[in-house]
Amino acid sequence: MSTRIVRTIGVVADDLTGAGDSIAPFAAAGWRVDLQLTAAAIDPLDSASRVVALTTGARAALDAEAAARTATAAAALARARVDRLVLKIDSTMRGSVAAQLRGGLDGWLPGAFAVLCPAYPEHGRTVDANTVRVDGALLETSASAADPVTPVRSSTIASLVPGSVHLQLPASGERDADGFARALGALAADLRGASPVLAVDATTTADLDFLAVVIGRLDARAVAVGSAGLTQALARGWAPPVPAARPPVRGDGGPARILVVVSSLHDVARGQVAALLREQAAALTPDRVVVVTAPATPVDGANAAGIADAMARTVAGHLARGAFTALVLVGGDGALATLRRLDATSVRVTGSLADGVPYGTVRGGTAEGLAVVTKSGGFGEPDALIDIVQALTTGAPEPHQKRTTS
Repeated sequence: MSTRIVRTIGVVADDLTGAGDSIAPFAAAGWRVDLQLTAAAIDPLDSASRVVALTTGARAALDAEAAARTATAAAALARARVDRLVLKIDSTMRGSVAAQLRGGLDGWLPGAFAVLCPAYPEHGRTVDANTVRVDGALLETSASAADPVTPVRSSTIASLVPGSVHLQLPASGERDADGFARALGALAADLRGASPVLAVDATTTADLDFLAVVIGRLDARAVAVGSAGLTQALARGWAPPVPAARPPVRGDGGPARILVVVSSLHDVARGQVAALLREQAAALTPDRVVVVTAPATPVDGANAAGIADAMARTVAGHLARGAFTALVLVGGDGALATLRRLDATSVRVTGSLADGVPYGTVRGGTAEGLAVVTKSGGFGEPDALIDIVQALTTGAPEPHQKRTTS
């Protein structure tokens, strides 16, 4: 059994920043990568070496809605004739993960089954004995457990995805990708009719690399489900048939003027904003960076969408009044609301400024051609936003000029 040829890949992500994070490794590996903002914009993918991602915004949705959105996206990618489907979920299992899995399998191919592993060892997210840990601590004791919109109440995948079947990877010295792939396929066949979810442990990057090879040796019914840790492994293991020509990550214009939009309420994101504001207060040209943040008020799923829409209107106003070289979006709900407010149709992802910080350009709408960076609110060091701004300032694209549409 050899790795099957993968010409085109469809990715369904539960939020926009996670989508960008998960597909950037494919861009770096030589795939042509587009993050579509609506399923209606996808044409059949007749050319090779393409990755198309859809974002559902389903993380904070109720289960029925999350399942329906994910099913719609998976079905759209099936109609587009992608070779393989990947579901990108949160590495700390926040939100409607079980419902997304159910919807994704329903919308994909007959007999579809999921191979689930949310691990992202490079960022301290591991899965051992069916238990998710963050920096060695149980998931339910981490900052994600207290997320104001999508809190996590358990550390075990068995509780978070009821009905899933747990598997351990073979020991590192006893790994046979063909044999493990056959075992997964046989187990999925035994569970047919029950939307089978096979939950696999991983504590190291080597574990994820092995799992990526295994999934590549299964047929198209196997749906890879995980965080950017797994998609990085897939990008390493699934080389594009013909590497796509890629534009440079950054242009040479300037001076840079950057609009930073932080809708995430995660403690990590708020700390990064505070560090950036301190840095800007000490800078000689603080007007080069404009920061928009969500209000520091209690938020739950009922009003999160309204806050994201209000922020999107604010961002659109800033872009209409002046020229910016780049837009930095932190937090998936606000990022999606902003791009939709700008009537964008997609983001062409061309690379990363850093691990977990994809970079690309807006396509369609009033911000056509504007450089855009996305980042999840729960990742990164305290100086992450400072580093992003510095990277953009060092080699920023030509300023985006406002334009109007009829």
